Amino acid sequence: MNAIRCRPAVLDGIIGAVVAIGLVTLVLAVPDGRPGPAGIAVAVVCALAQGASLSLMRRHLGWAIAVALVAGAGFEAVAPDAGWLGLIAAPLTYVSRLRPPRQSLWLLGVVVALTPVELVTGGGQSFVIALFATLLGWSWGELARGRAVRRAEERRRIVADERARLARELHDVVAHTVSLMVVQAGAAADVFDARPERARAALDTIQEHGRAALAELRAMLETMRTGDPDPSGPRPGLDQVDALAASLGAAGLAVAVNRAGHRRRHRGTGARRWGSRADRDA
Repeated sequence: MNAIRCRPAVLDGIIGAVVAIGLVTLVLAVPDGRPGPAGIAVAVVCALAQGASLSLMRRHLGWAIAVALVAGAGFEAVAPDAGWLGLIAAPLTYVSRLRPPRQSLWLLGVVVALTPVELVTGGGQSFVIALFATLLGWSWGELARGRAVRRAEERRRIVADERARLARELHDVVAHTVSLMVVQAGAAADVFDARPERARAALDTIQEHGRAALAELRAMLETMRTGDPDPSGPRPGLDQVDALAASLGAAGLAVAVNRAGHRRRHRGTGARRWGSRADRDA
């Protein structure tokens, strides 16, 4: 079963809502230093603002960082025991996930530089927790970004390899068909006066090979556009060697088909196509 995937904007909204709800819960759940009604209202507004900033990270990173820092500072002012700059580790994780270190380390430096404030408001234990959460948030985002970069590079490599394979296939189709058409044209020229019916058969064969090549090229180009092979397109295989030999013989060429070994069922279109071209070119 395929994993359920959310749109990035929807996922950002869900995570932002979780952050906001978590901050409000912390304000209401911490008995020590709970602010009054006005302080709770300010904390709720700051929590909602910091949660909403996550929804802006992908489109307006600078404004989102500013909102997260201001909301975190406001939250820290009214409820210092409920978190460190709110949950600043969440926006920091987003920034390091979306931007390379040269663009995210400055925010990490700002948050780390502000961390000693916890020594005044919460003591040494709060300082260690705040510093650890800050570094953990940035590291988590950077690891996720690195994995995403590696996956993107792997996808690009696969696409490049597939394009190279299709280019080779196109070259094989064109070279093989042109070679056959040259042979058939030469045969037609040799028997044009003495055996006009053979010359006509050779010209018909040239036409058939040209149409088959165009159909195969069309199928390959459709595969390059959609990434899904067209099952209705031509799939030449080793079982068509006899028909090919017959068409060449009809043009007046001496053709012999030699078989060796046991007949096996080829798995995959690529193997059939490769074997068919190898035998025909031989």
